[in-house]
Amino acid sequence: MKLKLLIVFVIAQAFLLTNYFAISYSLTAKTNNPKIVFEELTHDFGKVAQGTVLEHSFKFKNEGSGKLIVSSIRASCGCTGAVLDGKKEFEENESGEIKVTLNTQGREGIQIKTVFVTSNDSTQTDVVLTFKCEIYKNQ
Repeated sequence: MKLKLLIVFVIAQAFLLTNYFAISYSLTAKTNNPKIVFEELTHDFGKVAQGTVLEHSFKFKNEGSGKLIVSSIRASCGCTGAVLDGKKEFEENESGEIKVTLNTQGREGIQIKTVFVTSNDSTQTDVVLTFKCEIYKNQ
């Protein structure tokens, strides 16, 4: 009889301990969900003269829980530059910006460029930022 009670007690303790760790893991997982939220995903420079170097900052915020890590930023072509504002890791509610540039020298007409941002945001690992302009030749 004592042996049966001991076995039931050990099984109950194992069950409670397993549930404790499952709940702890669940709470930890929920609190480590960074979320990158940009103020805008597109920007239109409008009509610009050829030879102008265009600059714009895409501002974002970590609106999730846990540390946001921006692992890479890739521009769609060589005429486009994209840089992060000096750091790659952002705590909860911390903001940052990605500065993009476009050299319009030698280009004409409507230009649409993209920048690909990769982070540890589990809901959207890759974000595409787009900017455009219409370049006219100087007379």
